[in-house]
Amino acid sequence: MGIDFILRCAPNFEKGWSEGLRELAAPDLFTKQPELKGRTLLAHPVEGFEFAMARDYLLQIVDNRLCVLCESRIVGTIQDPPQLLIEVLQNEAHGVTVGEVTKVHVITGVADIHLK
Repeated sequence: MGIDFILRCAPNFEKGWSEGLRELAAPDLFTKQPELKGRTLLAHPVEGFEFAMARDYLLQIVDNRLCVLCESRIVGTIQDPPQLLIEVLQNEAHGVTVGEVTKVHVITGVADIHLK
């Protein structure tokens, strides 16, 4: 069962980037909040919207929730965003940032959005 199980699951397996946290946390000359750089959030679609891979979307605070916008229309929401992200958006980024879709989960339609 051991090797058979591994061979069956191999195409679905993705290895994570284990040493990236230290690199992402290192400040550079242009990063005000290095701990937010490179974060990935789950975006839940609204009204059957389908996210497109590798497309940029605006993330904006609307009525005390973090929403995903496409052409000034709310197409998704971020449930339980990190408090640090909310504080940075409210204080330093005028409530708006950009994220890129890196993965779309086929069954649920939920998208992984990588903060830029």
